[in-house]
Amino acid sequence: MTYFSQTAKLFGADLGQNLLEKSSYLISEISPLFQAAFACYVLLVVISYHGQGSAESMVDFTKRAIGWVAVICLSFSPAVFMKLAMIIYQLPDELASSFAGGYKVDAAAMDASWNELMKLSGKIYNIHDKYTWYEIPAHLTIFFKINLTVVVFGTLIIAVAFAYYMVAKISLALVLMLGPFFLGCLLFPSTRQYGINWIGSCLNYIITTCMFVLLTMVQMQAFNYAVKTFLTGALFVDAMKAQELPTLFLLQAIVFLVVAFNIPNIASTLTGGTAIQGAARQLGQMARAGGFAGRAIGKTINAVANAAGRRTGGTISPNRRPS
Repeated sequence: MTYFSQTAKLFGADLGQNLLEKSSYLISEISPLFQAAFACYVLLVVISYHGQGSAESMVDFTKRAIGWVAVICLSFSPAVFMKLAMIIYQLPDELASSFAGGYKVDAAAMDASWNELMKLSGKIYNIHDKYTWYEIPAHLTIFFKINLTVVVFGTLIIAVAFAYYMVAKISLALVLMLGPFFLGCLLFPSTRQYGINWIGSCLNYIITTCMFVLLTMVQMQAFNYAVKTFLTGALFVDAMKAQELPTLFLLQAIVFLVVAFNIPNIASTLTGGTAIQGAARQLGQMARAGGFAGRAIGKTINAVANAAGRRTGGTISPNRRPS
């Protein structure tokens, strides 16, 4: 299975590169507007200096001219802006790798973790063979309480890490795509704040993506260690032993989701820019709704298991040996 690798290729490298390449079209469209506005602005500046004739006015105009040249070169030259955009787009991964000893979010590693999770699910499924077909409570416990819980929370751990990383990268690409317009706004005092806000947004997404790379590294290492430990352990003797499996995955998912939901707010606090707070808020509401649904489903499963146990006379006892 290479779901994560294919998704990363589609939405990561390909989409990010395509979005940045569209900046050249934006530059060609907005250049005439900025040329006309900038010509009028320079004319007004020259008129304001007329009659002063001081050295200070000349120095001030020289400083302004240097700034104008730098802004025009960065924002209205497609080749220069593409180089700048690619540097900013790759900066979060490079920054995170410097903190984490060269680690980068690798979709192939996530595919490997998913395959290990499926192996663990298969070993849990084999516990069904230790019980007869009419021991319904045992089979319900194995499928719903153990196997389904492990697969759901294991998938949640992998998917949320990958999704948040991809959302941050695509958001950064979208912000960079509009860069020429906002960099052009730095030419005029009345619109300069828009350019400053754009720079803050880029810095925000850089820090957000970097934090998610580091969090993903820690989480995937803990997840892979837990899966490999369970695969080589002796927890597949019967249903009672296997019930130790879901707890660790549940705790990992809770801790990881709490930290993941707070990262956009942390980045926004540090940079003062716009974070992915909307996405975080929506995911938080979904998680809370999922918690209510999970509790309702858990009660339903327990009720079904108890009813089946009363009908067949079977229960899962800690001291029971599988037949």
